[in-house]
Amino acid sequence: MSTDAMAALCAPPKRHHNIKCWPEYFCETLHGFKTFEIRRNDREYQVRDTVTLHEWDYATAEYTGRSLKGRIGYLYQDEGMAHGFCAFVLEVDENEKKLYRDTP
Repeated sequence: MSTDAMAALCAPPKRHHNIKCWPEYFCETLHGFKTFEIRRNDREYQVRDTVTLHEWDYATAEYTGRSLKGRIGYLYQDEGMAHGFCAFVLEVDENEKKLYRDTP
């Protein structure tokens, strides 16, 4: 890997995004079963952006108070995705997961 490519990977995040996450998907992300997000790309997500998933209970239309912080490690927005959508790998730090590990 070139020095420029390595520097780009180690550069600080570009932006931070706060996004809602339904409880079942939050739980799957928390326990490491779900490592990606498929989203409308209305925020112009980029690799190295940071993301906070805020658990949103759609039944009560309220936030639950739980959240996970991570970083976009890979972004896909080409063929196979609906127009205007993207998929990204969300790298969540294990210390973040430990905060809620004992909860369902």
